[in-house]
Amino acid sequence: MKQKVVDAAARAFGAHIERELRHGGQKYVAQAKVDSKTVVLKIVELVPPNANVALERAKREVGLLRRIDSPRVVKIEAELAELGAAPDGVAWLEQYLDGTDLWDQLGVQWPWTETAKMCDQVAEGLEAIHAAGAVHRDLSPGNIRCLSSGDHVVMDPGLARHLLRTTVTGLFEPGTPGYLSPEHVSPVARCTPASDVFSLGVLIYQALSGDVPIPVTADPAEYSRTLRTSNAPSIGQARPDLTPEQQALVDTCLQRQAARRYLDATELRTALRSVR
Repeated sequence: MKQKVVDAAARAFGAHIERELRHGGQKYVAQAKVDSKTVVLKIVELVPPNANVALERAKREVGLLRRIDSPRVVKIEAELAELGAAPDGVAWLEQYLDGTDLWDQLGVQWPWTETAKMCDQVAEGLEAIHAAGAVHRDLSPGNIRCLSSGDHVVMDPGLARHLLRTTVTGLFEPGTPGYLSPEHVSPVARCTPASDVFSLGVLIYQALSGDVPIPVTADPAEYSRTLRTSNAPSIGQARPDLTPEQQALVDTCLQRQAARRYLDATELRTALRSVR
């Protein structure tokens, strides 16, 4: 990313950048101070030929977060600012969240009580996103923040699909390999709230077992084919100590056919409350 774009973003908000958090491709994320308040500065550089798509995606991300008021979804601190006359980029401010990404907590087997808490809180965030008329589409460990309090917050709906608006990604359903739903790789299906349920099911399975149910292979086509044609293994194979109700909840989230899953985050949270 060009330094002039970063400098323009800092000037637009009167922000003092303290440290870079993430930098890849056309996106730059940094911890910053604005009027002594710690915030997150996000910048998207607009580079042809995809500048219009990147601009529209940024507008939709900020617009979606603006419509949501949930303790389980990161909040907007300042509206989208266009940088330069072209423009050369866009930037906005988000709530700073302490703690670490979920990546840092995975790899060991969690107890059910801790997993159920994570499931309920992430589903609460998804519930708010679904109520706003969108599907997250990229629910992965890097997009969930584990706060120092032990609570969880959903972040980065930058790839969200708005159910009542035209798509900006065409037939391509973006996301993170390992956490995709069968709809992500289907030539005909589109992502729905049930797709987010599948991705959350992957996270639940990984928390309980230490690994994802359908590993990513060296051949992307093989991974996609497995997602489309095979059901994930039952969590009971890795965790026979779980109750039948607990196993059934995880297995239902990971059904290959969307109609056999919980249809959205609200239905999943309702089922979770009855599991012992």
